[in-house]
Amino acid sequence: MKGFTRLLVTAMLFATVGLFGCADDGSDGVAGVAGASAYEIAVANGFTGTEAEWLATANANATFPVEACGTCHADGKSVGVDVMHASSSTGDIAVSNIVIDDTTANLVVTFNVKIDGANKTGYYDFVASDYRLTDVAGAMTRLDLSTDDGITVGLVAGTNGNYTLTLPGIGSLGTPLAASRYLIRLYNQADSALASADRPAGYRAMVLFDYPVAPITDALGSTSTSCADCHGSFGNGFHYGYPSYGGKTCTVCHDATVNGSVTPVVNNYPWLGEMVHGIHSSANMPAGQFALLRKDGTPRGDIYAIAFPSYMNNCSICHETGTPLATVIAEPMSYDLCVSCHGDMTGFAHLPVAPDHSGFTTATNCLLCHDGTTVPDTAAGFHNGLTTERAGLLWDGYDASVTQGARVNHQITGVVRTGDDLAITWGATVDGVAVDPCNTTATVDAPTFNAGYSVLKAFFTGDDPANADNGATSPGQPNSTNLDFTAVTGNTACVGNEATTTITLTAAEAALTGTARVALQGKPNLFFEPASMTTGTTIQVRAKSPIYDFAAADGTAAAARRSITDTSLCLNCHVGSLYQHGGNRVDNVELCVMCHNEASSEQNVREGYGVDASEAYDGKSGQTYGFKSMLHAFHASGEATKPIVVYRTRGIYAFAPTRDMLPNWPGEGSQAIFGSDDGTGAPVMQTHNFATAHYPRNLNDCSACHTSSFSAVPDQTKAIATTVYAGAAPWDNQLDDALQGPAAAACLNCHQSAAAMSHAYKEGWFPTYFENGRQTILDAAK
Repeated sequence: MKGFTRLLVTAMLFATVGLFGCADDGSDGVAGVAGASAYEIAVANGFTGTEAEWLATANANATFPVEACGTCHADGKSVGVDVMHASSSTGDIAVSNIVIDDTTANLVVTFNVKIDGANKTGYYDFVASDYRLTDVAGAMTRLDLSTDDGITVGLVAGTNGNYTLTLPGIGSLGTPLAASRYLIRLYNQADSALASADRPAGYRAMVLFDYPVAPITDALGSTSTSCADCHGSFGNGFHYGYPSYGGKTCTVCHDATVNGSVTPVVNNYPWLGEMVHGIHSSANMPAGQFALLRKDGTPRGDIYAIAFPSYMNNCSICHETGTPLATVIAEPMSYDLCVSCHGDMTGFAHLPVAPDHSGFTTATNCLLCHDGTTVPDTAAGFHNGLTTERAGLLWDGYDASVTQGARVNHQITGVVRTGDDLAITWGATVDGVAVDPCNTTATVDAPTFNAGYSVLKAFFTGDDPANADNGATSPGQPNSTNLDFTAVTGNTACVGNEATTTITLTAAEAALTGTARVALQGKPNLFFEPASMTTGTTIQVRAKSPIYDFAAADGTAAAARRSITDTSLCLNCHVGSLYQHGGNRVDNVELCVMCHNEASSEQNVREGYGVDASEAYDGKSGQTYGFKSMLHAFHASGEATKPIVVYRTRGIYAFAPTRDMLPNWPGEGSQAIFGSDDGTGAPVMQTHNFATAHYPRNLNDCSACHTSSFSAVPDQTKAIATTVYAGAAPWDNQLDDALQGPAAAACLNCHQSAAAMSHAYKEGWFPTYFENGRQTILDAAK
C-alpha cells in the first residue's frame, strides 16, 4: 500500500491552542509556510513505522465524525457563509427604469439604483465624470460634457432608490445635440474618500442612455448581457465595474478615435474589439499571451494569458442574435479584425505559401484577394465549416451542435427491475414532436441515436453518487453498458416512439441497495442544411444527457437529489464545451457527478505509473476529481497557494498560479512522468498540461454556479465525505479510504492557509477512515 497522502499541515493541528468557536471577522489567518505533515511530527516524537501504520494508530481514538461548521457559518449566522462572502463583494448593482424627458429646454433623466436587489436610497451625491460618444466628421468621438459641451449635470436624490439627472439646454426646446450615447458616473463622496478596502458595495454607479438615438450599432447587442453571463452584473469592480448593460458602457471610451480633425479630446484608449478579442483569446495567440496596446501602437503594460472557456470562433456567445451577430459575421476581412484573435500572421493554421502574408500590416488591403469568390471575404466565410474539439460545427456565427442540440429533448421515463435486469424506457422529441429513437437515417427533423450511446449506472451513499462495492476498477466510478439496436439480439428495441433498453446488472451491482441513477450518454445525429450551406451534412448535436433516479431494489422512482448546481449557469461560460473530456456526456452536471463524485480518486493511475507521494507534482498519493473539490480548486487556481494536479491515463493536468509550485514539473507536451516506471525501468511518457484559471468573477460569488436554494454548509446527513487517500485495490472497497469532512472539502480548496486547515479539522476531524466508511459519518450526523 502506498503511503497516506502527505497533508501539509503544521504542528498547530495538534496543539492545544487553536481556532475554536466563531471569529467575529470570519478570517482564516495568513497563508504562512506549510509545515511538517502530521506523520512527520509523529516520527519526530518517536513513532516508528509506515504512514499507513501510523494512520491506523492515529485512528484508534478517532473523534466523533461530525463537523460543527454550521454552528457559526450557516446562512443567516453572524459569520455565515452568505454574510462573509457578501461582505467582500462589490455588490450586484442594477441601474434601471431609465426615463428620458426632453419636453423642455432641459434633458431630464430619471432612473432607479438597486444594490443586491434593495433600493439604494439617498446614496449618490456627486457626478464624478460625464461623457458622450457621438459622430463628429464621420468618426466616433468621446466628448467631456462639462469641458467640451459646457454642460454641468445636476443630480438630485429622490425616494426608494430613484434619482434625477438634469442636462441643461439640450432638450427639445433648447439646442438638442446630435445622436449620442451618454455615460455619467455617480459617486458617494464620503465613501469614495475611504481606502478601497473600506468602501461599501455599490459606492458608485454608472448611468448610460442614448439620445436622441444611438450613435452606433451595438455589436454585442442592445442589452449586452453576454458580458454579465460570465463576469457578473457588476464585473467584479474592475475598471469602475459595469452595470447590467455591460459592453455598451465600454464603447463610450473604447470606440472613440485618436486626434480626429475636429476631436476636442485626444482619446488613445484601445479599440474595444481588439481589446476584448485579444484578452479572451490571449492564451491561444502565437506568443501565448496578448499585450494590450494603445491606438497609436504603444504598449500599456497590460499582459494577458487567458484561456477562454468556450470557443472564440462561436461569435454568438458574445454577439446577440439578430442585427449584432449578422453585422459581425458580415464584417469584411481586414488585418486588424483577424489579428485581434489570431495575434499575428503566424497565428493561422493554414496560410498559403503564396502570397506571403508575413509582412502584412494594418495598411494591407486584404479584399484585393479576399473577394468572396476565390477566397472568403467575411468573418463568417472564413469560419464556416470549422469544427470544435467536441465535434461542434461552426456556421454563420453559431456552433450548430449547440443550436441544433437545443431542438432535441430526450428523457428517461422509467425503470423496472426484474431479477438482475433493468428495463429502461426512454424517448425523444424534436421541436416538441415525438420521434422514433430507433430511427436509422438522420434527417433535419428525425435524429438517430444508434451510434456511440451507452447507459451509465451509479449507486448512492447518502444523497450523493459514490459507487461503493459496485465492482468498478477505479475509485468511485460507475459502470456502463453500450446500447445495441440490433434486431432480436440487441438490448434496445422500440415500440411507437418509445425505446426500451434492457441491461443486466453485474453481481456486485445487483447486491446494492438504496438509490441508484442511470443516464443516457451520447449525442444524437441530425442532418444540418442552413440556407447558406451549399450541401448539407450530418452532425452530432449537443442534446442534454438525461438521468433517472430510482430505488435499486425495484426501480421505483426516487426523490430528487438536493439542489446544488444549475447546469444553465455553467453554460453561461462553457457554451459548447461542457465538459472538455467525455464528448458523449453533455450539458448536465447531474450526469457528471456520477463520475466526478467525492469518492473518486486518481490514486490508482498514479500507482499504475509507479508514482508515490514523494514523487508526485503535488506531493500527494492521489487527488479526488469530485466536482466540489476539483471545480473549486480549478476555478480558484489563479489565486491559490497550492496546486491541484490530476493524473489521468490520457494526460496530466496541473492548475496553479505558476509552474514554480509544481516540484519536478518537466514542462508541457509529451514528457516523462517524474518518478514513473513502465515496468522495465523506463519512465512513462504522457502529455503534460498546465493552466491557470482566471476566474471572471469574485471567487466568493456562489451564485455564478449554485442554485438559489443551495446551502453553502453541506447537510452532513446527505453530503458524502471526500476521499483524500483511496487505500488499496480493489478500488471499489471504500472502507479503507481516508475521508475529509464535506464542509472542510468544500472550503479548503479556496481557503488554503494553515490556519484555515487547523480550524476546519478542529471543528470536524483530521482526514481519517471509519469502521463503516462514509456511512459512519452520515449516521453520526442524524
